[in-house]
Amino acid sequence: MRTGNDPNGDEPDVELVLQPDYMRTLWWDPQPDQRRARVPGDKLDAVTVLTHELGHALAFNGWVDPVSGVPDPKSASTYDRWVTFDRNDFFFNGPTAVRLWGRPVPLAKTRNNYHHVCDVAQGPQAKLKDALMNGITFEYGRRYPITPMDLAIVADCGIPLRAARPRR
Repeated sequence: MRTGNDPNGDEPDVELVLQPDYMRTLWWDPQPDQRRARVPGDKLDAVTVLTHELGHALAFNGWVDPVSGVPDPKSASTYDRWVTFDRNDFFFNGPTAVRLWGRPVPLAKTRNNYHHVCDVAQGPQAKLKDALMNGITFEYGRRYPITPMDLAIVADCGIPLRAARPRR
């Protein structure tokens, strides 16, 4: 994105694959630009799910070994450069995210992978369970907004951000 050169040529940069059974769990907001309609209690908000997956495509991705915590030196991502592992837990150490959280940000490991914030919804981590890029789960019947922590990590990965223009 920064250079305008596409290192993989004509190959897709992002591919989202949705299983047919999973598609039946999604609710498609008839006015997704407004995000005001109530999400049915037995459905996941499709905009939330797709935005989450695009978060992985943009920033929340990498190739750190999930057992050793060692990054692949040939293919470490911009996300990986800020990830540390203390032999038990993964943390994100980007300066913007650490400034916001006050210390390294806990990443998922037990229910999911380190490409998500928060592993358990208890203690200090509980504040991260509502982040779009949480590693716990999405609850049926609710939307997940892009949170300041999501944006901080994206910024630390070098993705340029600008404020949205107010709607008229």
